[in-house]
Amino acid sequence: SATQGFAVPLAVGWNQIGNPYPFAVLASDINYNAARRQETFYAWNPQTSHYLAADSLQPYQGYWVWATLPDTLLFPSLPSSSALAKAAGLGDGAWNITLQVALGKQEATVIRIGEAIKLTEARDPTTDWVGPPPLSKGVRLSLPHPEWKQWASPNYIQDMRSLEAPGNVWDVRLTRETNPAKAAHFTLDCNGTSDLPESEVIVVYFPEQSLRMNLKGQDKPVVYFNPDETETAFRIVAGNGAFVDNATRGAKELPTRTDLAQNFPNPFNPETRISYQLKQGGNLTLNIYDMRGRRIHRLAQDAKKPGYYSVVWNSRDQQNQSIASGVYLYRMQIGNFVKTCKMVLVR
Repeated sequence: SATQGFAVPLAVGWNQIGNPYPFAVLASDINYNAARRQETFYAWNPQTSHYLAADSLQPYQGYWVWATLPDTLLFPSLPSSSALAKAAGLGDGAWNITLQVALGKQEATVIRIGEAIKLTEARDPTTDWVGPPPLSKGVRLSLPHPEWKQWASPNYIQDMRSLEAPGNVWDVRLTRETNPAKAAHFTLDCNGTSDLPESEVIVVYFPEQSLRMNLKGQDKPVVYFNPDETETAFRIVAGNGAFVDNATRGAKELPTRTDLAQNFPNPFNPETRISYQLKQGGNLTLNIYDMRGRRIHRLAQDAKKPGYYSVVWNSRDQQNQSIASGVYLYRMQIGNFVKTCKMVLVR
């Protein structure tokens, strides 16, 4: 709370406690009755295999404290004079948004990104918060920073950047442990973009497919996992238009619908190009048929991610034999989408 501290009750004897906030709290900022407990918090040091006195309580780490009588520790409220105040007050013009992915009832850790004054790309303990240890199974959304070498984890749940910069890029990692052998679609929920400055452009960028999508729009991006894929990565890019365009150079807008285009050229001899776009990924088949419904050639049968695709057909059958002039059909199916088009081969 911004007005009340966080109370942690202590029983007589040794108590194991944790920091209730996702950022460090100075031990000197925690209120207690000195007559009822020892002053020192102890943390286990795995390098030395013994306990050390802690000057600050880090997030997601346990501490031991001794109470001679029942007592209550009072962690400071947000606007205190400690590091908590810095975490709460980000300055005029600061903004932040939250990101979360979901697949049915599976929800990943919420992460937060944003911009504030007097920050850099280096780690600031008051605004860049490490995430909890991963669960053995489930979905995890994180902001990887192995270069920061934080003791708890290289994965962060909050990463604030400089408001003075023309723009910023955040790397985001999504991992899954549940049913990795199956394909999956995760919807990316982005909350808070309506509060961004009007001049701020913010997109989700998929470098692997060279695709991007405006996060201020109404549609929600979908992150697709191929079968046996357990990890994928994308980026959030925010800033002025020139910065975003440069950081996503060459990227196309994520397709807003799935469709199969007319082949070109048509009529053709001997080659033609068939193009299609996918709003969502999945198992796709693309086959060539004659007018009697016999399959002549299979152009594609595999898992595809969202994006734009094209394939060239050389007017040969599955046995690589040249086929006769005539009218042929090509049919694409992915999920519930099915579409068939005609094309004419003229020798």
